[in-house]
Amino acid sequence: SGIVNAPGFIILLGSFIGITSGLKGGRLDSILMFITDTFMTIPTYPLFLIMAANLKASLDIFTLSLILAVTSWAGLARAI
Repeated sequence: SGIVNAPGFIILLGSFIGITSGLKGGRLDSILMFITDTFMTIPTYPLFLIMAANLKASLDIFTLSLILAVTSWAGLARAI
């Protein structure tokens, strides 16, 4: 099922960005953390309400898990 994939996507994306930022440092770290901070400000609940209203039944489970991952990876990346 696709929902099971969402945590995997979150872990892969958040870990990759967090580790890359930590190991490289400098300007790349500043850029990646700016992007991370930007994604952390996206309110997920209103985003899902808007998507549900616009997409209705055309949203498959894989796309939903990707959207969950895109909106949830930033906290993990910041923690790493």
